[in-house]
Amino acid sequence: MNLRIYFIIAIVVIPLCAGAIFPVMAEDKDQGFRDAPPNGDGFIKTLQNLTARGYDVSTIQAAVNIGDNQTARKLLNTFYEMYPETKPEMPVMSADRMKGIISNLSQKGNDVSQIQKSLDAGDIKAAQNLLDAFYKEHPDQRQTPPARGEKPPQ
Repeated sequence: MNLRIYFIIAIVVIPLCAGAIFPVMAEDKDQGFRDAPPNGDGFIKTLQNLTARGYDVSTIQAAVNIGDNQTARKLLNTFYEMYPETKPEMPVMSADRMKGIISNLSQKGNDVSQIQKSLDAGDIKAAQNLLDAFYKEHPDQRQTPPARGEKPPQ
């Protein structure tokens, strides 16, 4: 077995063992967007697609099967870091939506001039890449989606 498999196993087994040894009482409420599998059935299809392409995603599938969506998401992100060529490209955001995000970030005092410059030049893909890089450096600036059933702030 290579080192990657040991790493993936450690990420799954250790939290599962800790959960069995140190049970925690959780609130009985809908956890909403963050713990849900990405795209619902799309997540399962992603795993099926990766399996069909010859990748072993059994540890991720095991986490999904027991309902540990948070671990499944972390494992999938780790998998994508190890095999970046397998990560699907994000669809390009519409220019209008991006303008709203850029305006909001600018109003909060963030320097988004390079993103705005790319957007003004019509290079939406470059603007989105710059926005993604901005969020990676400033994760606290990303708007959190509302919980299920709640309306976003107006």
